[in-house]
Amino acid sequence: MSSSLKYLLLVAPAALMIAILFLYPLGFSLVSAFTAPGQPFTLDHFRKVYALYASDVLFSLIIVLVSVALLALIAITLSAVIALSPCRPVVRLLGFLYRLPLFIPFIVVAQMMRTFSRQKWPDEQCAGGGRPGHTAGDALLAGMERDSDHLCLEATGLLPRC
Repeated sequence: MSSSLKYLLLVAPAALMIAILFLYPLGFSLVSAFTAPGQPFTLDHFRKVYALYASDVLFSLIIVLVSVALLALIAITLSAVIALSPCRPVVRLLGFLYRLPLFIPFIVVAQMMRTFSRQKWPDEQCAGGGRPGHTAGDALLAGMERDSDHLCLEATGLLPRC
C-alpha cells in the first residue's frame, strides 16, 4: 500500500463526517432557499424575509451608525486631550481610566457582581429554605432572569429542590 493511500485512508473518516454534517446541510439549505414546491427557481423566500425584517435591519443599522459616530467622537476627543493637554494630572487620570479595564479580568468583575448582589431568593418559593451560598446574583450571572421557569432554575442547581 502506498504512502499517499495510507494518508488518504487516515483523512477519509474526517472528510466523510465533514461532508455529512456540514456540506450536505449547507447544500440542502442553499437549494431550498432558491426553490419552492412546484417552481424550479424563485426568490420568494428572500422577498418575504426582506418584507418582514427590512425595517428592523434599517433600525439596527441606524443605531450602529449613531453609536459608532458618538464613540468615535468621544474617543478622538479623549485621545486629543491625552496627547495635547499641558495639564499632567488630567492626562494621568484619563490614561489611568482608559487602561483600567485592560487589567480587570472578567472573573474579577463576575465575583464583584456576585458579592454586591447578595439578595436571597424569596422564602415563599420553597418551604425548605435555600441552599447556602446560592443567591439571586448567582442565577443572574448564569444568564437567567427572575421570572425564568422554576424548573429551569432548579435544573441548574441554583434554586433548591422543593
